[in-house]
Order: sequence, then structure tokens, then C-alpha cells
Amino acid sequence: MRLKAGHQPALVCRLQPPVSLLRSDPGMRLKAGHQPALVCRLQPPVSLLRSEGAITPTCQVACLPVRLRTAFDHTRIHPPREFACVMDGITEPVVLVLGHPIAGNPAQFALERAFASMDVGWRVFSCDVPPDRIDEAIAGAEVLGFRGLLLDQNLVTRLDEGAERSDLYWRGNPSESRWHTENVLSTWLETEIRKHFESLETEIGPLLWIGTPDPSFPSKIASEQSHSPIAWASTEAIEHARLIAIAETVDVSQWPRCQNATLVVDFANPENDLDQIRSLGYTVLGREQARIGILLESIQRWTGKQPMVDVLNEAIEEYLAV
Repeated sequence: MRLKAGHQPALVCRLQPPVSLLRSDPGMRLKAGHQPALVCRLQPPVSLLRSEGAITPTCQVACLPVRLRTAFDHTRIHPPREFACVMDGITEPVVLVLGHPIAGNPAQFALERAFASMDVGWRVFSCDVPPDRIDEAIAGAEVLGFRGLLLDQNLVTRLDEGAERSDLYWRGNPSESRWHTENVLSTWLETEIRKHFESLETEIGPLLWIGTPDPSFPSKIASEQSHSPIAWASTEAIEHARLIAIAETVDVSQWPRCQNATLVVDFANPENDLDQIRSLGYTVLGREQARIGILLESIQRWTGKQPMVDVLNEAIEEYLAV
């Protein structure tokens, strides 16, 4: 078994069952008559090895896809301990986005654009996971070594003990075996609410909830709160509030004009007519702003850096326009 002249030396191992050619140089082919093989570029050069039992590497792997881990698990090839340690240290970082449904979710597209703009070699996978199997998916991603995981908001539900499921998972460094977790939507909302009231140099609130309170909302942020359980609130209640959170579709035409720089957070799905609310003088945070905020916070936790907001905005607009 040989590689064509001119290509970098590579480690070629027969696998059972056969797998596709992965991460080869453009144009790299195996000679006719050989079974499909896994090809991984190595640095420094080593000799071609052919093995039906075990691999004895003579150098460190310079570029190794995540799929190599699972390839070893499903074949008769059993790498020695020192080879497995090398893989953990240099595998490119991969994050996972879970949703149900995942189709139509722009998160992967936007994250890939953001990583490219930051010149970091991170990759993104997306998977559709039903709610009743989400715990298995999260645990599996943790075991497989994914560097981060983001749940779509439709999978963020209350757990049996009443606590809310986290939507963001990450590792502080590649060697950590366990996730750090956070409700990143709640974190982003609290930051934006505090910035709004700090700019006004006033305390937060009073808070008015219209509809069923969303668990992601930082409920203790305002000391004075009132609640309308239906999709309606009186003119007096709206005028008194400085912070309004909406979980239902409301008739905004009945609202008074804003007199106090009131901030409105819209959780409704589908969302309310935010342009109409803004036309009355209210400041509004809607689902699209929350989507961008979640991605910004997630990238910060995963990489320690943040991309330009415009990169995410443009990526999401491009994705949704298709």
C-alpha cells in the first residue's frame, strides 16, 4: 500500500469495518484494489504502517479529526495509552448545538462565521434531539470530549426538582472532564437590564409581568413586582411599570405612550409587533436580540474572546433570507 509521489507521508491503518478517507491532501488517493482506509497527516514524517491489531506510533499527530476517536471505538484497532493522550491534547475544538427541530436554526451558520472572523480553528455540529433524550445527548457530548454545547431555547425546560435546565455547557480548558453550566439567556438578560437602568441612573423596576413568567428571566432583579396572568394589563399598571416582561401575544394598540423610558422584554412566541411597541416610545428586547446575545455569551465562555456583533447579525440575516 503506497501513497502517490509528492504527498506528505501519512499513517495508513486498515480499519474494520471500512471507513471513508478523512482529511487527506487534495488529490490524495489509495491505489486500486485496497480497502478504504483512514488517512491522517503526521508531522514529522514516519513510515507507512499497516496493522490488523495495534498501532505503534513513532511521532505525535499534528492534525486529527474528532471522528478518529469514534473510528477507533468501532474497529479492532486499539491504540496504546500514549497515543490516546496525544489525541486529547491536539484535537481541534468542536462545539455542539442541539435543538428540536434543528432545521431552520441559524446558530451553526452564525457560529462558524464568528469563529472564522476570529481566526480560531473551532468547528460546529448541529443535531436534532427530542426533549425526552436530551439528558443522554448532553452526557454523551461530555464523554466524547466536545468543548462546548448550546441548547436551543425550546429544549430549556424545568427539571423534576423545579430547577431550570442550563442552556450553555463548556470546559474551562481541554483537560477538564466535566462541564461548566449556565443559563446564558438569564445572564444576558440581567446584563442588558442593568445596563439600561444604569444609563438612566435609577433603580430597576417596578416590574410588570404579562402572562406566565419565563424561568429564564432574572426574577429577583426588581424589588417591586406585579403580575397579570392573562395577555392584558391595565393602562395604570403599564404606566406605573419601568420594566415590562411579556410572555403572551398582547394588543399593543391599547397601550399608552411611554413616558418613563420603560424597557420591554418580549418572550412571546411568535413575538409581538415590536416595531409598534417601539413606535410608542418603549425600549424593546426581542427574540432576535436574545439570539445574538446568547451566541455572544456562548463564544465568550468557549473561547475567551468575542466576535464583532455585526458578524453574527449579518450571518443570521443571510441564513434566514435563504
